[in-house]
Amino acid sequence: MVAFEAKKEPLAGKTAEGDSDGSTAITKARVFEIAGWSGLFCLCSVSMNILNKFASRALPATITLVIIQNAFSLLVAIAVGMNAPAGHKVYAFKQPLTVEIAIKWLPAVCLFTAMLVCSMYTLKLTSVATAIVVRSLTPHFTAIFDMIFFSRFISLRTWAALFAILGGAVLFLMSGHMYAFAVYFWPFANLLCAASYAVYVKFVINTIKPSTMDLVLYNNLMSLPLLLCFIWLDFLNAKDGCSSIGSCFETIAGDFGDMSGLEWMWVLLSMGVAGTISFAGFGLAGAVTATTATVCQHSSKIVAMMVSMPVFNDWFNLTQWIGVVITFAGTGWYSFERTMSAKSPDKPKGILKTEETGLLGGGGSRMCGGCIPWV
Repeated sequence: MVAFEAKKEPLAGKTAEGDSDGSTAITKARVFEIAGWSGLFCLCSVSMNILNKFASRALPATITLVIIQNAFSLLVAIAVGMNAPAGHKVYAFKQPLTVEIAIKWLPAVCLFTAMLVCSMYTLKLTSVATAIVVRSLTPHFTAIFDMIFFSRFISLRTWAALFAILGGAVLFLMSGHMYAFAVYFWPFANLLCAASYAVYVKFVINTIKPSTMDLVLYNNLMSLPLLLCFIWLDFLNAKDGCSSIGSCFETIAGDFGDMSGLEWMWVLLSMGVAGTISFAGFGLAGAVTATTATVCQHSSKIVAMMVSMPVFNDWFNLTQWIGVVITFAGTGWYSFERTMSAKSPDKPKGILKTEETGLLGGGGSRMCGGCIPWV
């Protein structure tokens, strides 16, 4: 997911006249802006994990669920882009989707689509906590790919932080409920796709030079036909089976008809959050410093895990708690090291940050809709 530069202006600005009424008004406006974007992002980030878990239970046709979420996100992106002030750096369209751009961006969209599918199946088949802990391993893959493809090496302290995250994640996974081996395909495939996406975006982004909203449009529009290629997964998982393509679609339609009012609520809420979370991430990045954004991302993950325990009756044992603490301590350490590295005068120019941003953070793969994100 693409890292967008955070504003460096202080919370309380002063006018030329000093602490005047104008200065007070500006200060209050900034406070409301920061609180509003922070609250919206944290709400969307926490809700995305919980609501997708509920929605995947409510609608057995998982790929169909992702399709309708993406279709709604596309409509929101079009509405925002068309009504944004001309030339707005974040919310205005800048680069039309030409055949040349579509060809260049197609590998990124393929990875983005795979990420969404893997992420949804991870939440459907495992716990929210497992999904979040495994997702914390994304920087490991990205660091390895950066070394291979860009010859970019990280410091020993950063590697130490990554090993701390890995140790905590392994402790959590090994001491909790062990799922069937095939179930772990989805979260680890998601990691591989996320890291590959980050590398490819770094490689191609400067040849396209799109705006944030262009990326949201590209990903959500181009992913729809690709998602249809995964619809066979819904056919395989049809509860009554199906003998032909027509009967399979009838089965999916029957799934919608069998949903209760509460289940419809989960699906509709998940659509709303899916269409909002990337914009919330961009708004947060523009309203606060990178440090504050990182705190919001990590806090959202912790809250999502805490909420999931009573909601889904998914409690941790003592060893898992230790694993979670180590994982998040390592994640905080890693974020600090990456922040210090970003401030280094030797930092390469023109490189797009990804895994350490909100796009791959609280919102997971969905935040990549604007990549990116991060998620």
